[in-house]
Order: sequence, then C-alpha cells, then structure tokens
Amino acid sequence: SHSSKALSVCPVCLGRHPHWIVDCQATKTWDDMFDTLCTCINRALIMRDKRPICNDWQHETKCSSTSHDGHHICSGCGVSSHGAQ
Repeated sequence: SHSSKALSVCPVCLGRHPHWIVDCQATKTWDDMFDTLCTCINRALIMRDKRPICNDWQHETKCSSTSHDGHHICSGCGVSSHGAQ
C-alpha cells in the first residue's frame, strides 16, 4: 500500500515533488514564481551569497544546536523564526 504522507519540502525549490533534494540545483521555486535563496553544494545548503545555513533547521524537528545559531534561517525566505517545513 502507498503512504498518504506528503513528501518533505525541498529546502532549495520548496517543492514536494519527488527529486533528490540533497542535489537540488533549482534557481526558481517549484512554481517558477521566485528565485531560490540557496543551493546544494556537496550536500550542504549554501545561500546564494555563499553563507552556509543549517540543513537540520529546515526540518519539522528543527536543530537544537546553539553553536551555529547564525545558520538557523529559513532556506525559503531567509528569516530565523522557522525553517522550510
């Protein structure tokens, strides 16, 4: 049987369609409406201005580390109050 659970949001294109999100190189969001804010380089999330961001922060469970708070920003909109999920 198939699971009805939705796929995770891609931190780059913000899409839920099946694709390798660790390698997503999209320059536009899934709906082609906005430029993406980050890209994946060697499985790491990097902002277009080359700043690293925390991949774990983009998940529903977030990241609990306080050693890299500056990397805790949403890969979709750039704010620190939430991640892409």
